[in-house]
Formats: sequence, structure tokens, C-alpha cells
Amino acid sequence: MSTSRDSFFYRDIQDILERKLPENGYPVPVAVIRQILSDLFDGVALHVWSREDVIDVARRRGKSLTPDAVDEILANIERHVDSELGITWQTIQYAVDDFDDLDA
Repeated sequence: MSTSRDSFFYRDIQDILERKLPENGYPVPVAVIRQILSDLFDGVALHVWSREDVIDVARRRGKSLTPDAVDEILANIERHVDSELGITWQTIQYAVDDFDDLDA
């Protein structure tokens, strides 16, 4: 995979596949997993936002969220993303605030 990629995201995918495939009866060689991921991801550009990002924004805004709330916020962001503008820290801030307003 390209070294210019978000290493945490790609490395996490690779690590979980290397661990879970054999655990579930699919002993796929590591080299094959890496080649498949390279074939898949080298042709796209992704910008990844995570649960940790939402939790960090909420914490900085003095809010506490359950894991289900974090997942709901991420799903809501994904459903309503404007491809012209993308997802920014401000997008996450608005989503956290909107969720809090709906939850009140």
C-alpha cells in the first residue's frame, strides 16, 4: 500500500484481516492480504474520520457520549456529507451539537 496513506486506517484493516481470517478458518497468507489491500486502496483517495475524532470533539465541548451515540453521529455525518465540502472538524462539531440538541 502507498506510504502516503493514512497508516492507522490501512494498518488497522490489515491487522484485523491477518488476525481474524485464520481465526475463522481462512488461513490466507499475509502477502496475499497485503496485495489485495494494495489493489483495492491504491486506486482511491479516502479521508477517514473515526470514533476517537467524535469523542475528542465532544470532550472538548464538555459533552459525554455513549458508544452508540458516537456511532449514530458518524452514521449521520456519512448520510449527509456534501461531497463539494467534505467532512471537516467543523462538520463533526455541528453533528455533535445537533445530536445533543435532539437528545435534550
